[in-house]
Amino acid sequence: MAFSQTLVTQSYGAGSTGTVTFLADRPMTNGVDFAGMGAATVGTLDGSGNLSVLVPSTMDAGTAPQNARMRVHERINGTNRIYYVQVPTSGPVTLGSLGRTDDSLPAPGVLTDRYLMATSPATPRALTIDREAANGSLVLTSGKAQFVAFTALATMTIGSLSAFVRGTAAATITLARLGLYTVAADGSITLVARGASSTTLGNATFAAAPQALDTTGGYPASYTLQQGTRYAFGALWVATTPPALYAALGSAAVGLWLPWQAASLSAQSDLPTSVAVGSLVADGNALLLGAY
Repeated sequence: MAFSQTLVTQSYGAGSTGTVTFLADRPMTNGVDFAGMGAATVGTLDGSGNLSVLVPSTMDAGTAPQNARMRVHERINGTNRIYYVQVPTSGPVTLGSLGRTDDSLPAPGVLTDRYLMATSPATPRALTIDREAANGSLVLTSGKAQFVAFTALATMTIGSLSAFVRGTAAATITLARLGLYTVAADGSITLVARGASSTTLGNATFAAAPQALDTTGGYPASYTLQQGTRYAFGALWVATTPPALYAALGSAAVGLWLPWQAASLSAQSDLPTSVAVGSLVADGNALLLGAY
């Protein structure tokens, strides 16, 4: 039998333009071969910014394998976003109602460090990078805020943030603080949760540097990360001796490619409440930061 064709709709707002491409993440069969890595379905937004397109279902009873997903590539208003969904057998369905996972989610049966941490039943955690990738040491610069973006692999409520110190501890600290930001479609960031201003954070070598979320300034004591949503952790030390933190060291040339991963902002006395993407400086060094 042929694959069911499910009507997928989504409103992106008046004036929005672009396309949405659906491509199976592996070959599927349902009595009819489906070129999973070659046969794409492309929907174009209409004049009102709406999507309406028929997409092959990944969940028909006779489809094998049953864990296949559609890779969704949104090219909307000049911004790219990639994630994965499973398409039901009947519609219409709105794209936003389908459970989403980002492109760093491993294939079924392959669990990376970040995914295991994110789904730990005892203490849910989110990490910016895999621990095995954090084999570098980044000595922070006083007053230079470091930001690392990530996509939440699971929905979880967090109450603390943490950095991880290597061989240089912080000393003579005026202010140290960790924060959580939301990342807009254009890459700009907005502070939504933060720890308290500290004069002792990161003052021990080869140790975690945790901060509980603090309500000073009207920020929440806990925050719920939503699966598939883009966030960024921020870290700032104003100190005579800033710490060296675990990090993956790379090239600044690609740091702000959208969706960006690592950025920085100098001459800061505290974590900024918001930063436009045009003010962020590309940074190839991605800190290992976490939340729980």
